[in-house]
Amino acid sequence: MFAQRFRYGWQHEFEAALLELKPENLMGRITIAEAAIFDRLQKISSGQQHLRERMALDDALRSLRLLRDEMDVVGPDDETQG
Repeated sequence: MFAQRFRYGWQHEFEAALLELKPENLMGRITIAEAAIFDRLQKISSGQQHLRERMALDDALRSLRLLRDEMDVVGPDDETQG
């Protein structure tokens, strides 16, 4: 039996964005991951029982924003040139 790879379901989309190697696919992966994260944030919006997950969601969003900002600065075409 396989061990569960991710603690939270949205982490699959987050990892897919971080590991995307094709610049032309990266922005789409980021958008999908952000949507999964925002959806989860809405579902756990209140209460202290999901505090650790909210912290992980915040960290993931911050990472995706940095990645998106880097893509905006560099541009998808620049990534493929030496």
